[in-house]
Amino acid sequence: MAEKSKLLHGTLEITIFRATTYKPSVPFQLDGKKVAKTTREQGRIWNQTFQVLCAHPPDSKITITLKQKRSVLGSIDIEAHKLLGNSSLINGLFPLRKTNGMPSKALKLQFLVWFKPADSETGWDKALSTDGGYKGLKNASFPMRSNCGVTLYQDAHHGPTFRPPENLCGTVRKLWEDVYNAIDGAKHLLGELLKRKAEEGVAVRILLWDDETSLPFIKNKGIMKTHDEYTVSYFKHTKVVCRLCPRLHDKFPTAFTHHQKTITTDSRAREIVSFVGGLDLYDGRYDTTDHSLFRTLNDDESHYFDFYQTSLKGASLDKGGPREPWHDTHARVTGRAAWDVLSNFEQRWTRQCDPSLLVPTNSIRELTIIDGEQRRNWNVQVFRSIDRASIVDARFPVERSIHEAYVEAIRRAERFVYVENQYFVGGCHMWERNKNCGCGNLIPVEIALKIARKIRAGERFAAYIVVPMWPEGPPESESVQDILHWARETMKMMYGIVGEALTESGGKGHPRDYLNFFCLANRENEAKGEFAPPYSPHHGTNYWNAQRHRRFMVYVHSKLMIVDDAYLLIGSANVNQRSMDGKRDTEIAIGCYQTRNEEKNETGNGDVRAFRMSLWYEHTGIAEEIYREPQSLECVRKIRSIGDKMWKIYSQYEVQDMEGVHLVTYPVSITETGCVEDLVEGDGCFPDTKTPTVGGDDVGSSLRGSPSSLRLNNKIQAISENLNSNVDLLYEGLQKVTDEMEVIKNEVIEIQIQNLGIRKFSSPATDASFRGSPSSMGQTDNSMVGCDDVMTDVMDKLISGHSSRIIPIVGMGGIGKTTLPKNIYENQVIVEYFDLRCWATISQDYDSKEILFEILSKTDDSRENLIIGEKLHKTLYGRRYLVVMDDMWNIEAWNKVRFYFPNNGEGSRIMITTRLTDLAFELTGSCGLQKMSFLDNDCRWNLFCKTVFGEPCPSKLEKAGQRITKSGKGLPLSIKVIGGLPSKHKESREYWEYVMGNFNAVLNTEDDERCLKILSLSYMKLPIHLKPCFLYMAAFREDGVIPKSKLIKLNLILAHKLGLTGNIKSFKIHDLLRELCIKEAQKNKFMCIRRLVDDAYLMIGSANMNQTRNEENETGNGDIRAFRTSLCGISLEIVAEEYLQDLVDRNLVLVHKLGSTGNIKCCKLHLKESQKDKFLCIQRPHDPKIQRRIDFHTFALKVDFLWGVESSWEEMETKVGSLPQLQVLKQRLCQFGEQPVVNSSSSSA
Repeated sequence: MAEKSKLLHGTLEITIFRATTYKPSVPFQLDGKKVAKTTREQGRIWNQTFQVLCAHPPDSKITITLKQKRSVLGSIDIEAHKLLGNSSLINGLFPLRKTNGMPSKALKLQFLVWFKPADSETGWDKALSTDGGYKGLKNASFPMRSNCGVTLYQDAHHGPTFRPPENLCGTVRKLWEDVYNAIDGAKHLLGELLKRKAEEGVAVRILLWDDETSLPFIKNKGIMKTHDEYTVSYFKHTKVVCRLCPRLHDKFPTAFTHHQKTITTDSRAREIVSFVGGLDLYDGRYDTTDHSLFRTLNDDESHYFDFYQTSLKGASLDKGGPREPWHDTHARVTGRAAWDVLSNFEQRWTRQCDPSLLVPTNSIRELTIIDGEQRRNWNVQVFRSIDRASIVDARFPVERSIHEAYVEAIRRAERFVYVENQYFVGGCHMWERNKNCGCGNLIPVEIALKIARKIRAGERFAAYIVVPMWPEGPPESESVQDILHWARETMKMMYGIVGEALTESGGKGHPRDYLNFFCLANRENEAKGEFAPPYSPHHGTNYWNAQRHRRFMVYVHSKLMIVDDAYLLIGSANVNQRSMDGKRDTEIAIGCYQTRNEEKNETGNGDVRAFRMSLWYEHTGIAEEIYREPQSLECVRKIRSIGDKMWKIYSQYEVQDMEGVHLVTYPVSITETGCVEDLVEGDGCFPDTKTPTVGGDDVGSSLRGSPSSLRLNNKIQAISENLNSNVDLLYEGLQKVTDEMEVIKNEVIEIQIQNLGIRKFSSPATDASFRGSPSSMGQTDNSMVGCDDVMTDVMDKLISGHSSRIIPIVGMGGIGKTTLPKNIYENQVIVEYFDLRCWATISQDYDSKEILFEILSKTDDSRENLIIGEKLHKTLYGRRYLVVMDDMWNIEAWNKVRFYFPNNGEGSRIMITTRLTDLAFELTGSCGLQKMSFLDNDCRWNLFCKTVFGEPCPSKLEKAGQRITKSGKGLPLSIKVIGGLPSKHKESREYWEYVMGNFNAVLNTEDDERCLKILSLSYMKLPIHLKPCFLYMAAFREDGVIPKSKLIKLNLILAHKLGLTGNIKSFKIHDLLRELCIKEAQKNKFMCIRRLVDDAYLMIGSANMNQTRNEENETGNGDIRAFRTSLCGISLEIVAEEYLQDLVDRNLVLVHKLGSTGNIKCCKLHLKESQKDKFLCIQRPHDPKIQRRIDFHTFALKVDFLWGVESSWEEMETKVGSLPQLQVLKQRLCQFGEQPVVNSSSSSA
């Protein structure tokens, strides 16, 4: 172990001035862990200073890296020992080392690194009070507040038997009652517990951590079982506003939480009251200082309806105790610090919820007294662990003020520190093993170094640390074993530092004279009238053993540190990396001390000392004068002797009541040199378990010694030895696996073919005719020509400080207003700049819910959330996002979704493409409007050559090609489509002249019709057997996703080759192509689709029926999305709802949507594995009042059903003869000539 007197122990002040590269950021690491990071600056000038706390070995390395968002440009390393010599300052412009290890002349970084040793800082060993010159932590969002009030609580409630001496322990308060009274007395902020007060007009706002693993629709309670979904459901349809709030993080999914626990209300005294601490409003948290295991389970006792036990598998009230006792600490704050707690809530709510639901702070201030006449002697500062993803108006990208407050308090400590915490893990860089596990907070190291410095100085100092026996959960679980392992490594590191200091000082003493770990436990004799459970645990389990031996730990959930009986830190933060990191769990805490009362000649630390004494009274059952001097060796030995004695009582086989004394020594043995070992007595496991106190041997290990673990380890070892034995054998094995995977792939393909009813398409002639040019309609080509300036301009608006968040791009169809955003969207600079990118295509007949779904699918696969907009808002909040909304036709589409795009002030952008200039002006006015223009002559020619040849045009065709491109009027779509025609006849000048002749006729039309006519040229060149397939695309809704399997089932495409991975699964048809489909389908009497007239009628008919209908319903772009697919090809005049019901009854369609009166509004195709799914069908309604005549108008008709038709046989024969594809004709209640036909069916040969 490195010499502790030469540690890099103090504060690193690092200033980054400037760099010589494009828009980078500068993170810096200490011993491989990132400790700070600059912002990303366009001008490469930062002038930013960071203070980094350190307590690291002299062989540590400081790494300063220059990087862009997803790429490292260069770095420089600084050895820590260079800062420990005579010069503690490094300043200058330094060349950086590239990622290949070579120095770079072009990459340089100017910075300053200054190391300030901890014992030379002004606050070292100085009291945490105004007497010691302490004015609060500087690097915190909230300053130190004076004239505040603080009330301290232990546990949720106190029973009548808890009566500590008031002269030593002060007056005890009951948290549960004070919280209830505070809420019940609220007038303006928080109400009834809680619904009652909401009904009285109080604004009740609840912000719950959204455990995204809790999925109520599959009855999964989530990893943490926090009842978050149940709570929201409980408050639904009340005036209480309850919102779930996930912990936003750079990497999804995240397992980190919102861990803050606060309540804020206004009191009858017209002031704000805030509660902070460790106590959750949750199951099992109600407990008294008795911490009973079995005696409060009767139906008239407190825990009959609140039985809680998560550390014993299968535990329940029906099987009896022990329950899991709960020890916690909490605080009540008044004054300006209470307002800071409220501000924290407001910042978090505004970041992730609708800020309009909050009561305006100004109105609250008018109703309360901020600084009353009452003078209070508490100074309070609010600390947090949080980052800007969780709050608005963040002063720092990441705030770690809780960690910094702990370190500052320990460095200022003079006599002792007392810690109660649920976890105590840190300083992994000083461990013997697992140095890179990521748990680098300095709190344990700082305590150990403080003790070592005091030992070397010959001064007394003591540290008391109270933790649970094991973390919550079954002790044999992998997660608990890992934490136990890390806790053991932390203890070993701390005792090692203390033991080495004792050895170096040559003094007599034992490490436990300075540092002691304790836990809390209880053991009860069976009492008369105790609850008798109807069932019992399984024999031999931990549950059975604990019940039989009538013992269990008291779970320590406190988050408390007391320093010198003068300063107190209390809140929600555990001593682990999750709570101290700032980018993991969000936490809140307060640091507070009392000032001297000159009038009463009080020292100012009375309440802090009284609170510690009250805690010690609860744990030890006594309050003695010696407790006033915790640093004294006598006090240490007294507390240690109580802990050792109670551990023997707890761990022995014979049941002996602990009689209200709960403090037990943590079950480890410490040698004189500071080595941590298992206890000599016992088997090295916690009582009643087979769980070793040392935890898992390695991070992520399972329970040591379990049979399944040993078998798994043996298998892993055997595999490793086999792999390492012979490289050639490894290669042969991998080759064999590859061959087997190929066989499996072929089998999967055959299964897919059989399931889909696919017939392979392999005719060479057909294949050749089907193979198109690079610009064929089925191929997506996002290449651009002549748009470099426009692209640069738009990208500059996206990543610079552009005033408008919305960037509209306007242009006619086919001009490239979609291709341009696609190229920008996929540009690497944009990919690196934005945290999230989302794309949605907006149909003319849009659905706002589907728009939100499409955007949300790019950020979160979940589509089960009941409030899609809120889910999207939460996902985007705190992130720099880019949303592209392509082809918007109506401002209403934007108005219905715009509220769900948070204005983070983080440089987020929304890019909207449209054909309508008026719509773009409504979005932003003329500011930021980007208009697409036609291509100039050179760009037209380049695009044409690229489309046809992929290279320069042959000289013999250049003249004809130039004539084509010049007449194209600079529309990119026209050039790409017309270029696709001669591409199949690259060497034929005659064919090019033919194309030119047709092209000129098309280009003489107006802009609105030109695109369709250009596309129709390409359509006319389709083979005859593919034209009906193309026209059938009109049946699919605009901008809808078309599954490949549906096209195969409808015989619209044939399988040529299926890929196992990377194959296309679905398609979309461009709105211009769809308009062409509809137009050509009407022209050829293939089909015609009408708009929905009202809730009961739907007009679907062929083109010659248009004359008697409202002209505005003849566009074929109607609002009947799913109906187009289900009834395409229908040649009906009117489809009434009773006929739709007939179709539903026959399972020909499924009801998709019902109107308000219950009538059918819309249906969708009911696909079955039958041949009829591949037919275009006509359905005719039966109406006895209306005689209908045969009216066929679809040349691709294969099956027809006739109801109630009256006609002659001659007309029947003529009509049937005009249907070359007709295979089946069914009639019901029809009359041909004089003979009625009740029911018949016929098939063509």
